Amino acid sequence: MTSTLQIQQSDVVNNVWNALDVLTDPEIPVITLREMGIIRDVELLPDNTVVVVITPTYSGCPAMEQIHDDVRCAVKALGLQVEVKTQLASMDHRLDDGSRQGQAQSLWNCTAQSSMWHACAARKRYAFHA
Repeated sequence: MTSTLQIQQSDVVNNVWNALDVLTDPEIPVITLREMGIIRDVELLPDNTVVVVITPTYSGCPAMEQIHDDVRCAVKALGLQVEVKTQLASMDHRLDDGSRQGQAQSLWNCTAQSSMWHACAARKRYAFHA
């Protein structure tokens, strides 16, 4: 049996995910942070603090400070306390299955390795549509 408290906690976590879903990558603003795989987890602690785990797309990513601030502001706008944790991880979990998320992640891999990401995207024939 699901308790009322569990339902309320689930609602809070779902509301946070919904707020985070609109955040875009500062360097490629047509792709959301969730599509990029940057936002990894949302957890509600017993003291009602929301913990959001983010992972940079590559070591030394210059956009992480902006992403951290964007995530923090989005959660605070819901009236919640927030802790944003940066977690370094292997990016082997990235998708290359033809989905929009997989396309975004493949494009990011090109961006991280080359300043000519337009050529890479054209070469892979990825088209992003809202």
